[in-house]
Amino acid sequence: MPHPRRIELISSELAHEPGPEPDWQESLVLLWGDPDRGLGGFHRLGHEVNQGRGELWCGVLTPGHRFRRDERVALLPTDRSVPVFGLDTHTFTLDPDGRMRLRITEPDLDLDLIADDFAPMTSVYPPERLESVGHGTVRDHLETHGRVRGRLTLAGHTHEIDAFCVRDHSWGPRDWSLIVSHRWVIGSLGPDLSFSATVMQGTDGRFLSQGTLWRDGRGLAATGIDIVVFQESDGLSHRGGRLRMWLADGSEFSLEIETVDGWFFNAHSHIEVDTVCHARTPDGRTGYCDLGVSNGRRVTEPLFGIRAATHDGVRPRPAEGRRHVNV
Repeated sequence: MPHPRRIELISSELAHEPGPEPDWQESLVLLWGDPDRGLGGFHRLGHEVNQGRGELWCGVLTPGHRFRRDERVALLPTDRSVPVFGLDTHTFTLDPDGRMRLRITEPDLDLDLIADDFAPMTSVYPPERLESVGHGTVRDHLETHGRVRGRLTLAGHTHEIDAFCVRDHSWGPRDWSLIVSHRWVIGSLGPDLSFSATVMQGTDGRFLSQGTLWRDGRGLAATGIDIVVFQESDGLSHRGGRLRMWLADGSEFSLEIETVDGWFFNAHSHIEVDTVCHARTPDGRTGYCDLGVSNGRRVTEPLFGIRAATHDGVRPRPAEGRRHVNV
């Protein structure tokens, strides 16, 4: 029998008809992490359909190595053929049972993951807040949380994966130059508790913010958000931070965030860092999150990252004691 969410998934997961804007894009993102084991990944495939190209962001962590690929590649007709959404050798596929699968083959990397969602894809940005920077970057944006299972081989070492994950799907115009800075905390502590919080500053000085806490699959909106980042000396990578959300029912939700490792990514000279992090509540519950950060840097490539990979390919992860600037 078809998966009960099959029809819903088709409408929210598959490629959309592109708009006329030159900067119209469509992207699928999968973030996942098992911070206790030092494992995690960040995967974004962005189709710039009217430009005939795509942005491929891929970051993978293991206890001994990290991998990054940040590249613009040609967009082929087969990259947007049902049920495939891909770039080069990186492919999202909607399985017959309605689950999203990610398959990657690289010379030093082989990854096969299947995601089981905790809840349906949800639009987290209220339309009334999508003026300014939001209208030009995340006009249509869906998110969900879940668990990924599968197998990862990096630098000759194989790992079985069973980790929390986040998926998102965005389509519409995306002008990266509108983003002055952003903070994005998104992750899960289990099937009954997941979270998403964003603060984004536009070039006109206005902010787009949203926060949602999912309890047992039901979303609860935030009325206030505070995200603090423990910035490294390179000005972008970080040691973690704190999240605090004031929720519509009068309750609060907070996290202490500790970075394991991460990657720098570049889109049209917009530089951001995404990370695999430990997430801890005040009562000791633990899980995974990504703390994504940008600070308005406009360069083609960062030169140095204390706590994030800056170059493509496989590299040994630096020892924790070496993550500092020598004097």
